[in-house]
Amino acid sequence: MAESTLSLDFSELRSEIAYALGYRRSFRRHGQIDKSGNHVTLDSATTSRSWPEWATSGRLHWYTSSTESWTTTNVTSRASDTVLLVDETSTTLTDATEWLLTPWSQEEEDDIGACIDSGLRQFYYPAPIPGEGNVSHNWSFLEPEFTFTIFADYSETTGETVTCSAHNSTLDYTTVTINAGSQVFRPEMVGQTFVASDDVEFEIVGYVSSAAILVAGNASGKAGVYSITTNATFRLPDEHAGFTSDISFSESDNSYYSVERTSINRILSLRQQNLGQISPSARPLYAAEVPIRASDTRAFRTSGNAIRGLRYELHVWPGPNGTYTMHATHNELQDTTSMNDFPMGGMAHGETILASCLAAAELKVEDKKGIHWQTYQERLRASVHRDRVQFTPTKFGYNGDKSDSRGQYDRYYKPATYNSVEYFGD
Repeated sequence: MAESTLSLDFSELRSEIAYALGYRRSFRRHGQIDKSGNHVTLDSATTSRSWPEWATSGRLHWYTSSTESWTTTNVTSRASDTVLLVDETSTTLTDATEWLLTPWSQEEEDDIGACIDSGLRQFYYPAPIPGEGNVSHNWSFLEPEFTFTIFADYSETTGETVTCSAHNSTLDYTTVTINAGSQVFRPEMVGQTFVASDDVEFEIVGYVSSAAILVAGNASGKAGVYSITTNATFRLPDEHAGFTSDISFSESDNSYYSVERTSINRILSLRQQNLGQISPSARPLYAAEVPIRASDTRAFRTSGNAIRGLRYELHVWPGPNGTYTMHATHNELQDTTSMNDFPMGGMAHGETILASCLAAAELKVEDKKGIHWQTYQERLRASVHRDRVQFTPTKFGYNGDKSDSRGQYDRYYKPATYNSVEYFGD
């Protein structure tokens, strides 16, 4: 079972918020529907319901599992209790069960969406609970483990070549495609420097695939060997909203220490003060996440269109001397993209999410906090308790300062490095 049947999904949430705002509820999943041409028939063998009287307009939505997508069409008329006429004519449906009929205008859709967005934000990032100090609760289910790659600079190598497409003058970027060789492009390359065979440098502003990236400016015709300068800086995923742990190497990397998170000021100081004590290119010891401005070209999406919003990149020191797969937990941004998706939290927190969104709708209509806000506060306490019980470990491990070991294993935590070779004292 992927999700409990008691879990709150977005289509149900939209319907409840619509009703709270004074709009009609949606008509959803009452039996199966068939579609041929512009006729949509409610299967009387699977439901005793009829199409609602208001269904002379509105929108019909249905889900296609093969493409994992929703299709939306306008309703033009209600032909009978069991037949609707719609705009879309090319799709044929047989015994479809994932569908939704909504009566809302675009303005009403916007109001419903705004209340849900506000409710989800105040649930995902709640204010401190009264009586529990000034610290807000961090939901464990918003802090998954993720992996990303850090790597050394790509140097010009015989047999590793690229081709460049025509310059997109509208968005001012060029697509660079791998032509031959075993090297691959990576999402973490956004913000790094692509160096063409004639030593002309271009900033990487987008990742398309392992074989294609986007660079700023006109790189048309820059075919041949290439290099990439990482500057020991790596783009973090779009959904990243802050680390919640230190950063660990993969087990296969045989590292005895994690990468310590620190400030960008310390990274810059270490880069400046490197005096050969540790090679400037080795296995990283420290890392700092840095926000990227929305106007920065490094915030470009894979299509080349600038992202509106905040993104992050990771600065490490020393720069990596190879390719490493890193592991960490982070706060992951959420989205409301599909009507049959479920808000993060599952069944256990469904009532709290509904209460939060109803409180947002109440504030929009009444311009003050009321009974729904009080209900949300009660549900929030229950959800926080549930989250703590579920994710708090029963044991935290040995509580010691290693003073009794007299440093027997200390040499394994921070290796000595000379000429890019790490020595663990083995």
